[in-house]
Amino acid sequence: MVDPAPIISVDSVKPKSEEGLSGKDIEVIEDALEKLAIQKKSLLLEKESIQELKTELLDYSEDVMEMNEMVKTKQADIKLSKGARRLYRAVN
Repeated sequence: MVDPAPIISVDSVKPKSEEGLSGKDIEVIEDALEKLAIQKKSLLLEKESIQELKTELLDYSEDVMEMNEMVKTKQADIKLSKGARRLYRAVN
């Protein structure tokens, strides 16, 4: 038995514009990728700068806390010494 029905191909012919990317499209994509790479480098540099600033701020905060502790201990020493306060008043 032989099938008398004609064979129809499923592959349709695509117009040239739908086959792939044109040269202009490729150039636009390359330009976009280059701009993204430049922006990424810029963002990485800014991120690194922010990390350095955070580290410096942490160090500064620690220094301020140490200074506050030193001031408190000095004030405590002065408060304990009533004689020194009386002498200061008498001299002035």
